[in-house]
Amino acid sequence: TALRTALRTRAEIFHFHDPEFLPAAFVLRWLFRKPVVYDVHEAVAGQILNKTWIPGPLRRPVSLWYRVVERCLTPGLKFVLANERSVPDYPPTAYLVRNFPRLREPERVAAAVSKRPQPPLLIYLGAVSEERGALVYIRLAGELARRGRDFRMMIIGQMWPPFDRTMRAEIDAQKVSDRVTFHGRMENSQAMEHVAQATIGLSLLLPNPNTLVALATKILEYMMAGTPVLASNFPHWETYVTGERSGLAVD
Repeated sequence: TALRTALRTRAEIFHFHDPEFLPAAFVLRWLFRKPVVYDVHEAVAGQILNKTWIPGPLRRPVSLWYRVVERCLTPGLKFVLANERSVPDYPPTAYLVRNFPRLREPERVAAAVSKRPQPPLLIYLGAVSEERGALVYIRLAGELARRGRDFRMMIIGQMWPPFDRTMRAEIDAQKVSDRVTFHGRMENSQAMEHVAQATIGLSLLLPNPNTLVALATKILEYMMAGTPVLASNFPHWETYVTGERSGLAVD
């Protein structure tokens, strides 16, 4: 279906991101002689090791199988868009793309920075899941509450069931239902206004084969808004956090 749809567009160049389109890309390149770009800015093989919907014993074999398939199907592509850590995996067609946010409306963001609310606001922006630190944030809120700190925490991003039940159970266990608010998906401009007003931007992701090689764009978005960052102390993240004096990197 994907191949049929692609051919109907009569495009001159095809650009894809999802790895399941690799077979269609291979056919487009070698059968129809079309230039194809693979946008692989995540460590896909590493991501597979962390997919909870794949049974644990199968994750490593599936990851290895994907690596073999990828190596068979990517040769001949026009080029591969990769991050700085995965460029060596795709010689000689890899092209480095740093997925940095574009600075837009700096005057508006700068104005919002001067309006940081009281009590202090801790914010997280991104997909809400255990591997992205969601339970860590709630436990952090619980610890701050037990220490008598006055604060609010805002979590902006999509959360899929059944993890939403896990989150709400943890909020009840930590007794922070009056401190933590969820906002689901939000327009980027609106979300960035909240980020610019926050006291701290959270990016405490858990270590896994993907986060250990990929940079969380949210760190750069917090920096763009002038909001101090509290991030995981992965070596390649520390370059952007402590190296730029934009916040703290912690275990």
